[in-house]
Amino acid sequence: MKDEYSNPLFLHPSDNPSSIVVSQPLTESNWRSWSNAMRMTLKGKNKLGFIDGSILEPLVEDSKRPSWKRNNNIIASWIMNSVLKDIAASISYTCTTSKIWNDLKTRFQKKNGPRIFKIKHDLMNLK
Repeated sequence: MKDEYSNPLFLHPSDNPSSIVVSQPLTESNWRSWSNAMRMTLKGKNKLGFIDGSILEPLVEDSKRPSWKRNNNIIASWIMNSVLKDIAASISYTCTTSKIWNDLKTRFQKKNGPRIFKIKHDLMNLK
């Protein structure tokens, strides 16, 4: 008997779209900790491949497509439930979770770069 939990298309009865899977919502300044928490959660649920693009959308004629779409929609809901409302509104019409993830990463990961530079610069000037 194959372990159904090892199939990334398997949805546990507790995997519902209203779940909040990380405790702190994504803001403009916490991408690093939020994305780490979200990735750990998705890895634990065997769904990480949906956001990293390794689980691709099946072709229309593929019998796995409906299961893939259900998973994609539930994961998108988890992400939208775990971000601030204005951020959720900006991603609500994005088709796939990998596109949502890449959009959020592009928007929020880079914001820490200038902040880190400023902190390092300020530390150097403490002499």
